Amino acid sequence: MTVRSVIKNKAMPRTPEQYEQMRQEKRRKIMDVALELFASKGYHATSVAKIAEKADISKGLLYNYFESKDDLLKEIAQVGFQEVYENLDINHDGVLTEEEFVYFIDRLIEIINKNKKFWLFYTHILMQPNVVDFVGTQLRESFVPVVQILMNYLKEEGFEDPAGELFFLSSTLKGATLQLLFSPLDFDISPVRDRIVKLYAKNTTVDHKI
Repeated sequence: MTVRSVIKNKAMPRTPEQYEQMRQEKRRKIMDVALELFASKGYHATSVAKIAEKADISKGLLYNYFESKDDLLKEIAQVGFQEVYENLDINHDGVLTEEEFVYFIDRLIEIINKNKKFWLFYTHILMQPNVVDFVGTQLRESFVPVVQILMNYLKEEGFEDPAGELFFLSSTLKGATLQLLFSPLDFDISPVRDRIVKLYAKNTTVDHKI
């Protein structure tokens, strides 16, 4: 065996990009484990030690990824928020068109259908005492531009009470998504989707395959 062949067969050192990818994968694993434990055992009843044990890492190593259990919950909440609302105003010009509104509604339904397990756990967590208030406080700054974009859109669509209409729209979407997640029947959300489009995007066709 030559020196050249030894060098060739020797494992190449990992690049900074590979290390970062490994770090992100480990971070995601911790979040997935925490999400499941928070949902099944309760946020307040779940310890950092239990999360570390199920994630197969030391408690000390977990703190290299997250400062605290609250920080972990905040990150999980932010992931859910971003996954949904990154589809609102996709060209980031601050103005929502009817086509963008319909796209947002369709993507919301698609996201939930594709990963019901995540959203079931996510919803269970948000229903726990004190958790919803904590998450709401953490995400308040992120919600402000979302609310403003939707309020402006509803005003442009001719609604005299955009705030009241936004409350009705959000309540309808929450109710429909909860049915989609928790109904023992095969809930068909398409009629709800079509009615929302007819009401809030009057000049856009409702035909769409989800």
